Amino acid sequence: MARKILLEIIGLIIIVGLFSVVFVKYYDEDQKSSLGKMLHTGAVVSGYKVQDQVDKERIVTSFAEIKQTADQNRFSRGSTNSVPVLVYHGISPHENGNDITIRQFEDHMLSLKKAGYQTVSLDDLYAFMRGEKQLPQKSFVLTFDDGRKDSYYFTDYTLKVLNYTAVMFIVTKYSIESDHPYYLNLEELNKMKQSGRWDIQSHSYEGHARIKINPEGDRGSFFGNKMWIEPENRVETDNEYRLRIYNDIAKAKENLETVFDHEIHSFAIPFSDFGQFENNFPGADKINAEIYQEFYKMFFYQYKPIKNRDFRTNYNDRKKDTYFVMRITVYPSTTAENILAEMDASQEITLPYQENFSNGFRWLGTWGNFTFGEDSLLLTNTVELGTTLAYLDGSYLLRDYNVKVGIDDIQNSSFSLVTRFQNVDTYSHCIYNEKYVVFESIVEGQQIDFTRVKIPPYLSLHSAKHIGANVLGQNVECLIDDTIIFNGEAAGVAPYGGVALKSWLPKNNSQGFVKFNSFEITEVKP
Repeated sequence: MARKILLEIIGLIIIVGLFSVVFVKYYDEDQKSSLGKMLHTGAVVSGYKVQDQVDKERIVTSFAEIKQTADQNRFSRGSTNSVPVLVYHGISPHENGNDITIRQFEDHMLSLKKAGYQTVSLDDLYAFMRGEKQLPQKSFVLTFDDGRKDSYYFTDYTLKVLNYTAVMFIVTKYSIESDHPYYLNLEELNKMKQSGRWDIQSHSYEGHARIKINPEGDRGSFFGNKMWIEPENRVETDNEYRLRIYNDIAKAKENLETVFDHEIHSFAIPFSDFGQFENNFPGADKINAEIYQEFYKMFFYQYKPIKNRDFRTNYNDRKKDTYFVMRITVYPSTTAENILAEMDASQEITLPYQENFSNGFRWLGTWGNFTFGEDSLLLTNTVELGTTLAYLDGSYLLRDYNVKVGIDDIQNSSFSLVTRFQNVDTYSHCIYNEKYVVFESIVEGQQIDFTRVKIPPYLSLHSAKHIGANVLGQNVECLIDDTIIFNGEAAGVAPYGGVALKSWLPKNNSQGFVKFNSFEITEVKP
């Protein structure tokens, strides 16, 4: 009996092996194309022969094994209201600083493909964000920054096998005006375009650089700071700064449109810094935004989070002519399991939604310190850390809902249940402390509503099992257990937005925490 089973297993292995060989042979017939020539003529990138580093047989065999599952996951989905964008930088055969290895990239893409994810174009993304086109669930955009040779040569075969497309954002001074050994040249860019797999867009003319910003020699991002002019011992004037940014943006777009003879509508901001962080020129972000809008439809930057957009993915909630587009950065430490978990966690959630804080990828932080325990979320407060805020990714488009959060323990902290969370400057929330429930609305950092209601004597926050909020249109109710403490309107706040938890120290306390043990949201119908 054992011998028979062994023979059957050996036979199955032989059949699978023969199938893989045949699949590779016939799938690969058109490799006499530009990609095929590149792989078979011994192209060298970063000192490595591409044909020695790209394991074609492994990619094709792996795809053959997951194809049926991938197709089932792809065709069983409806339309989406959110689209994530991934960004890679360098791809290397081996571990090398901030680069992703070839094997990692292949594993990332195979994992996404198996789960049903499919790439869409920038034109698709733009039409989607304007509400002019529906896209399937698990749509995403794949991007690469800098125009590095390794990002093309070590990835293109995988894209071809998986029927994926990608965008390469290039620094035109190096890729179009010169033949640099590190960056893709004009001949290579044309081959990429002709393949139909690659879109080429702008990453500046020469703005991917750290410039000197003061007499001490400190350096900052090209777009986010005024430049120190050494011969004149001064920083740029406002007009000189604006002109430098304008000229770089204009020249990059002109370079690309002249070469490729079509509209260049997207720009990846180098270092994701356009002056929204600490810099030597307050107001740089507004100048950059004005200039970008004159030349491009979409401006790409990485999720941090940052003050003007905290959610990791991109939504179709506002029809505009131009958009800042959020991207998820892929790091060397990102495993195939991690990238899939992060992509899944960024997707729009559907109601009812319930969890016990077991999925750490769903909750994101802006300030302070929060940690996950066994079925719990702990918000910690100290004088040094200040306020802590954690929000639920994928909740951005929620409209009318009830949210209930289980309380495990409270020590020396005030806290709030945030609703209608647009970003850290615009939201409403129910604030809880020992004596009062306070309802407050914040719009663009300004307090709009503030109402304080005393907690009835028969209720105690420390003995409560949960807090809650009911949101319907502009009306908000704040609850302890199932008792409504506040009922009123959230003036000036959008009729949709995410959910967050926030905590801070009351006066005269040096440390504290709030521990939550359950979380659920249910839909409320008008």
